[in-house]
Amino acid sequence: VDKILEVFRPNPVVLQCGADSLSGDKLGCFNLMMRGHVHCVQYLRKKNVLLTEAGTPSKTLRGHGRMKLPVCQA
Repeated sequence: VDKILEVFRPNPVVLQCGADSLSGDKLGCFNLMMRGHVHCVQYLRKKNVLLTEAGTPSKTLRGHGRMKLPVCQA
C-alpha cells in the first residue's frame, strides 16, 4: 500500500468497508475480522490522504451493526 500511495498518489482513496466481508455474513466466502477493517481505516488515515469510506449493508442486521460503529470510530 505504501508503494502504491508513493507512486500513484491517489487522492481521494475510496475504501470499501462492506459488512458482507465479515466473518459470519451469508453473502460469500470471506472471513475477515472487524479488527482488520478498523486497522485498514486507521492505517490510511495516518497517511494523510483524502479518504472516502463506502460500505454495503450486511445481509443480516447483526452484521451491519457490527460493521458500522467500529469503522466509523476508527
